[in-house]
Amino acid sequence: MNDLLHIMINYSIIIPHKNSPHLLQRCLDSIPNRDDIQVIVVDDNSDSNIVDFENFPGKNRTQVEVYHIKKSRGAGYARNIGLQHVRGKWVLFSDADDYYNPDFDKVLDTYCCSNYDIIYYNVTSDNNVCSSYNRVNGINLIYERYLNGKIDLNSFKYLNWAPWNKMFSSALIFNNNITFEEIPVGNDAFFSFKAAELASKIVVIQEPLYCLTFNPNSITFSRRNFEKEFNYLKVNIRINRFLREHNVNDYQIPLWSIKSLLWVKDYGIDNVLKYHKYIIKHDSLLRYILLYFKSKFL
Repeated sequence: MNDLLHIMINYSIIIPHKNSPHLLQRCLDSIPNRDDIQVIVVDDNSDSNIVDFENFPGKNRTQVEVYHIKKSRGAGYARNIGLQHVRGKWVLFSDADDYYNPDFDKVLDTYCCSNYDIIYYNVTSDNNVCSSYNRVNGINLIYERYLNGKIDLNSFKYLNWAPWNKMFSSALIFNNNITFEEIPVGNDAFFSFKAAELASKIVVIQEPLYCLTFNPNSITFSRRNFEKEFNYLKVNIRINRFLREHNVNDYQIPLWSIKSLLWVKDYGIDNVLKYHKYIIKHDSLLRYILLYFKSKFL
């Protein structure tokens, strides 16, 4: 039997990966090589012209386990595969193109033996690329407002729906069967929402332990087409409903803009009508028009 099975694992870090081996290697290099850290890499059917599978990142480290998916299923499916192999007391998630800041493990060790359900920690960015830097600024602002008493804990935990700036108790996840949605975009939001709803004890760390980066080839930053816009619309309507149900009304995502009317040029009138009809059917177009003008002029 593998001797690693007898080692007490404190932390299991799940990393979905696709076609970015050099960035994955950077991410793995940021994780300390400790016997109590289990790293689970799930490769989502990467292209053999891009990835050298014989020398796949992490194969030279005994704490790294690599699992290969033969058919692309997305990050949500990959994370669920990773959850099947977790042996740690705590579960963390990283994207392959991001990485951990120095000494992140020493900060988390402070809470290793605690009975918290979720440990929230802040993030930083390694560049000023607009789409990455603005995301970091948004998260930093949420932390600042919470720590200054401008928003309550309820708002704080529901405005942090990405999985990569949290350490989850594995008991919380597995006792409540929390999994990721296997959808094209936004698969992580309701994982974090459900965990936050069920968590009875959380702590917020101000230190930025995770570095969010810009990868133009990732789903987040790749160029949008109508299919992608429509997928984001569907999941963001659900997110907004959830926020309203939990009294976090001021932070709903504006889903209508003057720009959406100008999509006719790129996407055609039928798709623009499809987009707006979906809002009317599943939420309120007037709400989003008002949200848009409020964000622009108030």
